[in-house]
Formats: sequence, structure tokens, C-alpha cells
Amino acid sequence: MSSRSVYGTIILTVSRKTAASSKGLAILESYYEASDDRYIVDEITLKHRKNGNQIKIRVHNVKISWNEFEKGRIKNESI
Repeated sequence: MSSRSVYGTIILTVSRKTAASSKGLAILESYYEASDDRYIVDEITLKHRKNGNQIKIRVHNVKISWNEFEKGRIKNESI
């Protein structure tokens, strides 16, 4: 069996809970918590919502921006 790799892009909109007293502090705290110095994203696991099947995907590049909501670039919609 041959082994092949394919490359693509997955764009995730993420959120996190925070006890910060202001939006600015929440953004600062979130940048710190998910900074490159604290976490290295090597792979992610995607889990199917209905049947629970999982697949692992290797991560090659990460860009996290917590203030995109303020800039109006991402619609704040719940799933």
C-alpha cells in the first residue's frame, strides 16, 4: 500500500471562555493562553458530530487572532 500526503486548508472559528472584566483583557488573556511559547499545535483531531468518528490531521501552520470579531471579519454565529 502506498502512502500519500495531501495538503489543504481548514479555517476554524474558535472561542474560549474567560473571566476577564473587559473585552480587551479577554483578548490579551486569550493570546497569552494560546501563544506559541505555551502550546505547539502538531495535530488536531476532528470528531464527527453525530456518529463520533474521529480523524487526525497534521498541522503545518497556525495563525490565531482573537480580535477578528471586533474587526467585523468574522460573523459571530453559534453552531
